[in-house]
Amino acid sequence: MRNDKVFLELLYICIHIITQCVFQDHFPPDKQGNVWKTLREKYGRAFFWSGVIKVFHDLVMFTPPLILSALLVHVSQPNPSKGKLQL
Repeated sequence: MRNDKVFLELLYICIHIITQCVFQDHFPPDKQGNVWKTLREKYGRAFFWSGVIKVFHDLVMFTPPLILSALLVHVSQPNPSKGKLQL
């Protein structure tokens, strides 16, 4: 058991060192940036408006069950005044 744990730790260290050596030239530390900042700068308005549309869509999809529930409650209640629609 202990040998397996040591082996996995050594493997992790080796992989970490190899990836640092390989990707150091491709992504120098001063050129690394925040992915979210880059996406916001490039597609900020599109993300914002797609979020607004998504919230509106969720609200529109949430209302039919509420309307159906209110309609079922209204229909199931005995109404003494027939012919009058009271919502």
